Amino acid sequence: MAEYRKGSHTVYNIEYHIVWVTKYRYQILRGEVALRTRELIRQSCLSRNITIIRGSISKDHVHLLVSCPPSLAPAKILQYLKGRSSRLLQQEFEHLRKKYWGQHLWARGYFCATVGAITEDMVKEYVVFWISFQIPLTGTLKSSGCGVPSSTKTTSTKLQNSKKHVPLSSGPSSAEVGPN
Repeated sequence: MAEYRKGSHTVYNIEYHIVWVTKYRYQILRGEVALRTRELIRQSCLSRNITIIRGSISKDHVHLLVSCPPSLAPAKILQYLKGRSSRLLQQEFEHLRKKYWGQHLWARGYFCATVGAITEDMVKEYVVFWISFQIPLTGTLKSSGCGVPSSTKTTSTKLQNSKKHVPLSSGPSSAEVGPN
């Protein structure tokens, strides 16, 4: 079950799988450097209200599964984590400063994928259900008078008359959702 986090005006569960690599894929994340990298990433995440769900540091790349507030874009998260860790690691370890004389410890890019508690099919089914109650944002509307699409008018009239639950999917399903 997804664990929802709360902000002042939001309830959210935003998770990203993030991977980034060292420049030239040099295998420098070993021993003290790896431990210090882990510590710096933990500190940075804590200060930005980013929760590390899982993570690992390999010899030449970092894997993180993080949960973050909706106000933080993945690009900003990576900019902050990579920038701060690169700067501090090069200040503390002279051999890194010599190896990366251009002050860039990490490669330019990164991998980021969203992780969710619900599937794309579940979202599509939910949206299709609510289209029958509201004006859809996509497609064309066939008006049946008064600017109300005919499918919306028919469905809302049926619901007012029947006062029954409407099934979420058209196939056989035990889950039914609708107005009381």
